[in-house]
This record gives sequence, C-alpha cells and structure tokens, in this order.
Amino acid sequence: MSRRITIRWDDRDSINDAIKELKEYQKKLHEVEIKFCVALAEIGRQTAQAVYDEFYLEGYNRPVTCEVVQTRDGAKLLANGEDVCFIEFGTGMDADGSTHEGYTFTPGSWSSSELGKGMFSELGFWVWEGETFTGTPPAHALERAIAEMESRASEVAQQLKGELT
Repeated sequence: MSRRITIRWDDRDSINDAIKELKEYQKKLHEVEIKFCVALAEIGRQTAQAVYDEFYLEGYNRPVTCEVVQTRDGAKLLANGEDVCFIEFGTGMDADGSTHEGYTFTPGSWSSSELGKGMFSELGFWVWEGETFTGTPPAHALERAIAEMESRASEVAQQLKGELT
C-alpha cells in the first residue's frame, strides 16, 4: 500500500503539514501493530488453552489458564498454573539413543532431578528426546501456539491492512 505526501520545499507550512501527516501515520501504524500482536497472541492463547484443556493425568486437578497481556509494544501470551512447566516440558522421560537433527541422545535419564524435568542440550534448546516415557510426555502447547501464530500471520495482516488507509 502506497501513501503519497506532497511537499513544496520553499513553503514552511507545506513542510510542517508533511511532518504532521507522517507523525499521524506513524501513530496509526503503531496502533495497528499492537492490534496485530494482540490478534496473533489470541490465536496462540486459543491453541495453547485447547492443548492444556485436553491434558489428563490421574488425580490431576490443577488447571493451566492462558491469557493475552497487551504491552506497550505489542502483546504476550502467558500460561499460568502450578504445574505448567511439567505439563509443557514433561516429566521423567528416558532417552533411548534416538537421533534428532544430527544429534544422538545417549540412552539414560535426561533430567535435572530424580523425577525428570528435561534439560538444555548442547544445541542450546530445551529437549526431551526418546520414545521411552517413564512419566508425563511433554504437551508442547506453547510450541504449537507459536506454529499456529506463524501460519496465520499473513491472514491477520490482511485483515488489518485496511486500517492503514
């Protein structure tokens, strides 16, 4: 979308009007940017909440709730709950020697406690590899939320495009 501003360089009022128009457009662009972030975060919230709502563990009754919080520069998605980390990343899994993206996880426990919580790999990201589960498998709700937000970003941008005219 193009926007045209005409300026007469020898006219102070023309230059001031152009500056005013650019500042108004900048403000409007920031407002639409916030709407874009909030809309994507809401898509992520719905996706993550659906995953958390489907989580079932015998005797478990502490739900996870997701919310969108608008910030000065956009929005953030929060997952709140007493056991959210255990649900998101899983507990007590053993690696079975499987390979992921060229890295082989040696058989044994990949945890930071006796019950298991996952770990950061040498590759610099949180991992929970292997097929042998001795506890709760990871839900990956936030990872799924990110994927859904990425896949729908163009759609949301198209919906908001008309607000910049």
